[in-house]
Amino acid sequence: MMLADIARRAGHPGEAMPIYAQVVTRSPTDVRAPVAAFSRGRLQLAGAPADAAESFAFVRGHPAAAALFEEATALEAGARSRAGQGTRARAIAAEYLARFPQGRHSESMLRLTEVR
Repeated sequence: MMLADIARRAGHPGEAMPIYAQVVTRSPTDVRAPVAAFSRGRLQLAGAPADAAESFAFVRGHPAAAALFEEATALEAGARSRAGQGTRARAIAAEYLARFPQGRHSESMLRLTEVR
């Protein structure tokens, strides 16, 4: 994980991605797995929003990810929206609003729940 973080911070996301993926796939129950998936999802956002959404979904489903849950929920909703998964994005945004009505992403989640 440390090598992936160093590569990511140095501007080499291509080197970080396989390391994060390895942590998630080889040790999915490890407490570091949701952190690796979260970091991977952030890197995937720009070019692969559907993949990013799956990374954030993994984070949200992991028992050791309580500290990342709010952020991962908002990021998953946004990624699903960008991936053309509007129905799923709205459902996740609604879940965010139900759980965090005054959360820091509540305004953007409210916009996502609006049917266009």
